[in-house]
Amino acid sequence: MTEIPRALIAEENEQVASVLEIQVRNAGYDTRVSTPDAAIAALDEYRPHIVFVGSTREEMTAYATCRAIRERSPVAIVGLAGRFPYDIPGWITSKADAWMPKPWNPRAIPVVLSALLDKITGALNDYVN
Repeated sequence: MTEIPRALIAEENEQVASVLEIQVRNAGYDTRVSTPDAAIAALDEYRPHIVFVGSTREEMTAYATCRAIRERSPVAIVGLAGRFPYDIPGWITSKADAWMPKPWNPRAIPVVLSALLDKITGALNDYVN
């Protein structure tokens, strides 16, 4: 991939979004932050390679956001599990590619990004360009 990969962070907690944005940017990604409710509009406009979907006050909203993203795009989706491990079944059934607990280990960010980007690069070529 010759272009700078893009990551959308759909998280309603501004502090969590800010920390994740810094870590993802430090891993070499261009980033954009939105709320989970605005994620679909941001997805269509920004055309990211990877989307982090944060849990919301209404956990079903986060899962619905994940499913809606999956219906529209082959983008990689990482669920941010606020009630780890209890919400993992919800992320699995919502078709997330991966999930991370909140709080997460900052050293995991580059590993997750690299693994997911390698996995989906072929499927994304038509979508992001």
